[in-house]
Amino acid sequence: MTEDMRGKPTLFETVRDLNPKRNPAFTAVEVLEDQSEMRTFMTQYADYLRTSDDPQVVENAEQVALSNMGYITVYYGAETVRKWQSVFTDMPHPVFGRTIPFNDPDVPLHLGVAEGLVHPQSPDQSS
Repeated sequence: MTEDMRGKPTLFETVRDLNPKRNPAFTAVEVLEDQSEMRTFMTQYADYLRTSDDPQVVENAEQVALSNMGYITVYYGAETVRKWQSVFTDMPHPVFGRTIPFNDPDVPLHLGVAEGLVHPQSPDQSS
């Protein structure tokens, strides 16, 4: 996926090129507001994931894209999660599903640790 048929960069490429050293999904969460563009980005993001060397990612590209975005949006807060979930009603967070405990910032960390998805740093590892 390099350009659309008119020779223009795709939306995915445009978002990726805004910060080439960063995962484009994070950039998309920050810059995309239009629901149509969000849908287009997700379709193109899934197409990008199909180029992975991991056969499970290739086979489940749409679900991997939704799960990744569900995970990423939590970093941006409840409003951002709601915005993306209003477009992608089947976009879960991999740990919390669709019920994310924003009212207590320690809850996500403790649940992530309990699930083995997050490894808390001891004070001497934080630098």
